[in-house]
Amino acid sequence: MREQLPKARRALGAENDTFLRLRGLYANALRDDHGSSRDDVVEAVTIFEELASTTRRVYGEFHPFAKLIQHELMDAQEKLAAFDASHRV
Repeated sequence: MREQLPKARRALGAENDTFLRLRGLYANALRDDHGSSRDDVVEAVTIFEELASTTRRVYGEFHPFAKLIQHELMDAQEKLAAFDASHRV
């Protein structure tokens, strides 16, 4: 998917609904994979932060997709915090 996202962006546009949803699915995969590294979770958080901003601008903050992305961002941030807490020396 990492290789296909730039192609989808060029073909569909950065604010296209399908492209935004694909990015969300990619971020979910990074966050939810049992073998995710800290870097994967950081990348997921970064993607969700960008998506949260974009979806609020494109759809409005109360749109179901914008609210879903905000929830996904919070979940990713919590996973990153838990990851860091469990790996402290």
